[in-house]
Parts: sequence; C-alpha cells; structure tokens
Amino acid sequence: MEKYEELQIRAKSFLDKVYDKHPNDTILFVCHGWIKKVFVNIIKKGSVSEIKNIETPKNTSVSIFNIKEDKNHNIQLLNCVKHLYPSIEDCIKWYKELGTPDNIIDHVTMVNKIAVFIATELYKNGVKLNLELVDKASLVHDLDKWLCINDKTVRHGYKTEEILTKKGYPELGYYARQHRGDLIVKGYKSWEEKVIAYADKRTQDDTVVSLKKRFEYINGAYPPKCTKKREEQIKLSFELEKEIFSKLDLGPEELKNKIK
Repeated sequence: MEKYEELQIRAKSFLDKVYDKHPNDTILFVCHGWIKKVFVNIIKKGSVSEIKNIETPKNTSVSIFNIKEDKNHNIQLLNCVKHLYPSIEDCIKWYKELGTPDNIIDHVTMVNKIAVFIATELYKNGVKLNLELVDKASLVHDLDKWLCINDKTVRHGYKTEEILTKKGYPELGYYARQHRGDLIVKGYKSWEEKVIAYADKRTQDDTVVSLKKRFEYINGAYPPKCTKKREEQIKLSFELEKEIFSKLDLGPEELKNKIK
C-alpha cells in the first residue's frame, strides 16, 4: 500500500510535469478523493501529516487550482457542488407552479436566511456540513405547504420529498422532509437536519422569533393530538438550540439582529 509520503511526492511530480507541458493551458483532472486531498495539501504547502486533516471532497465536486511556475499555487474554488442542486430561481418557480401564495414564499425565504447564516457560522467554527444542501433544502422545505392547506390528506414533508424525488433531487427531498416537528423525536443524524429544523422553529411568517413564541403559535394553530409528544418535541427543540449555539459565538437571542 502506498504511503502518504510516496503519494505526496508522486502528486507533486505530476503537477510539475503538467505545468511544464501546459504552462498556459486549462487542464481537466478527474480523480478520486484522496489524490485530490493531496493536491490541496501540496498547494497549501502542508506537511505529509496534514493530509488527513484536509476536507474530503464530495462526489463530483469541482475545484479550480491555479498552478504557477514559482510554485506559489493557489486555490480558486474548492469542492463546489452547486451543480448538484437546483437554482434559487427554480425553487421559487416550483412554489409558484403549485399556486403557493406569497406569504408562504416569504416564510421559506426567511427560514432559508436563518439556516444559511447558522450553517455558515458553524462551518467557520469547524463544524463540517454541506452548505449548499442546507441552502436549498431550507428553501424548499415547505414546497407542499399549499397542497396540505387545500387537502388535509396530504402528509406535510413527505409530499415535498415525493415531489423533489420525481424532479431528480431525492437527497434534497429527504432533508426538506426532516424539518417536521415530530421527526426530532427520532433524532437527527446530521448537522444539516439540525440546522434546517431549528431555522424553521425560529421563524414565524417572515419574522425571526424565539422558540417560546414559535411554539405558542404552533400549539394554538395546530393543537396536539398527544400533549406528551408535543411537550417532548418542545423539550428536544430547546436542547437542539443549546447544542447549536454551544458551537457559535453568539446566543439565541442575538440571532434576530444578525439576519438581514
């Protein structure tokens, strides 16, 4: 099995050869994740022991490296996966195609702002999560809301997952569905799920509110069939809030002033 030292030497030699043959050209590399991590480590001038600390790229992610003669290489783009997700314009178009009124679109837009802000701050503080996934899943989390309002047999969240899966975005559908309040009881496996669910619980219409105020509204608008289950959901939501903000440099009460 090739050692890290050998892999880094081979990768560096390869970059040098490519530059010698194509100093002014754009070259496409298609490679596995580990060799890409080594390329990143070389560009960052990291030691061999630091390779394992380089973020593992997502499948089909795109990176752009500027390779220079003086070896002062730099990274222009790293592990971009935007091509795997719909555009913001597409997401809004899907809502409108379903006849969704503006107040629901305003709500999901605010949830999106909160989710993206929290996810970005977590990422800055060393929490590994997919920012693009949080961005788009938080935006489409209520795609079926208007359908549910007009047809009580439609299961909120699950219909959204079905719609997005048919559009070719099953991963997006899964994370959008996970914002349902009852699913917190089963436990969230990822930070993406936690952030999206929490952002929804901090948004009332198009306004940032406290968890307390949000649940006061939910209990009034959607009386629980089982009080104990609703109480457990509320308890777990406050625990989730503590977990999230233990990783941030601000408190829950400061969130409203951070969202523009």
